[in-house]
Amino acid sequence: MSRTSLAALLALITLLGASLLAQADAVKPGSAGSLVLRSGAPHPVFRGDNQRTGRAPGFPSTLAPLWKIQLQGGIDLPAVASAGVVVVASVAGQLVNFDLATGKELGRITLPAPPIQGPLITSRGDRVVLTSSGECVGITPSGELRFRRPLPARPRDLRVAPLAPPAGGVILAAGPSLLWLDGEGRPLERVRLQEPPIGALVESPRGTLAVTSTGKVFRWTPPGSPTLVGSLGGSPSASPALVNSSLVVPVDKTRLVFFDLTVGVVGMAVSAASSLEGPPTVGHSNEVWVATSSGLLLAVSPEGSELERLSLLGGPGREGGSAAFAAILAVEGRKVAFLRPSGELVIWSREGGEIGSDQRVCGEPLGLLSDGERLVVTCRDGILAAFGRKI
Repeated sequence: MSRTSLAALLALITLLGASLLAQADAVKPGSAGSLVLRSGAPHPVFRGDNQRTGRAPGFPSTLAPLWKIQLQGGIDLPAVASAGVVVVASVAGQLVNFDLATGKELGRITLPAPPIQGPLITSRGDRVVLTSSGECVGITPSGELRFRRPLPARPRDLRVAPLAPPAGGVILAAGPSLLWLDGEGRPLERVRLQEPPIGALVESPRGTLAVTSTGKVFRWTPPGSPTLVGSLGGSPSASPALVNSSLVVPVDKTRLVFFDLTVGVVGMAVSAASSLEGPPTVGHSNEVWVATSSGLLLAVSPEGSELERLSLLGGPGREGGSAAFAAILAVEGRKVAFLRPSGELVIWSREGGEIGSDQRVCGEPLGLLSDGERLVVTCRDGILAAFGRKI
């Protein structure tokens, strides 16, 4: 055989091998696009939706206690909910499903290692967590292991809340790398940023957004390379949220920055007299709610004007103390639900004032969920408690 023929044969073998490898790792065309997020999924990811807005479809008219559960070992990660099921990952390394209406346990599975990010619910209903062994683990709705994927990073570098894109699978950050895994945990795309992101990945109409500890904002639209959009002008102190075409982020704990994604610059920054606590929450009217360390809950318009000033501590205009972590949910009409540092659950509206729970829920809330009829509180001590109107 001539050298030319041998070279041609080797090239053909290489091409066929690459084609088979691509077929093994890729989603079949059209299959991912056909997946639709299940109905009744108010909070399939951290902060409710892929834009991390913290919005809720509505709140119950009363806050009577409905059910209360305590998981042994505590909880470090906020619960998520989909199709009437609350999903929570315990510190002890168990993934547990509860009925949202009754609190009845629907099943649990022991994870290969304790969870450190997640859980989230994918477009076909799988539960996904990142574990302390450096793996991405997918569990089916029926509790079976879907996949275990080792990640190219140390567990301590898995610091970012992942996304479940509508196209299927999961997008996550592993150190400075962004990965897109398909529904079976197989890698579809992997890119590397200039520096590791922090906080949470955010979905925008033009791609996945990642923010780094120095305030750089990157956009990634697979299969392309990541693009540096611009800088926040400081270090983000909480997870970002998307407001129209702006990314809103607390920066250096003193400024609420609205970063204009269309031009890649800071469009506006609102300074606070005391440090900002926790991630921002976006109402359906696009007002942004944020808590302060002095015990205030502020609502700011996208133009930067202050709309509301509430006390997290109780009593009009009262300040002082610590707001701790304000787990906030917002709905249209400037209606918000939050937990006071005392542990009391409160729903506030401009029209109706406050309604509150008649009992202390917990001292260290991680998050809130609402399906419009019930509010569910996740607490670090392992408590899950639901409130609403008794039927």
